[in-house]
Amino acid sequence: MKSSYLVDKVSTAKKKSLRKRLLRPGFCTVVAAVGIFGGISALFAGLLCVVIHEILSADVVYNQVGTTLLISAIPMILVGSIFLDEIRGKDA
Repeated sequence: MKSSYLVDKVSTAKKKSLRKRLLRPGFCTVVAAVGIFGGISALFAGLLCVVIHEILSADVVYNQVGTTLLISAIPMILVGSIFLDEIRGKDA
């Protein structure tokens, strides 16, 4: 019983140490910026591709690219907001 508890405690400590090393404020800032601004840019580019597809209805590529950009924008914004929450200052 004690051995299992001790292993869990050591494992938790290793995870916290790894998390602290990987999630540095600089890294979180870059990923948050790319995620949020990339997601917003993907939304506008996707909308532009869909509008171009409506004008040139015989073209299939703009429709596929526009749909892909519109669908991928939501997870990008979500990942950006998650990393935005992970940015820590001196007080945290």
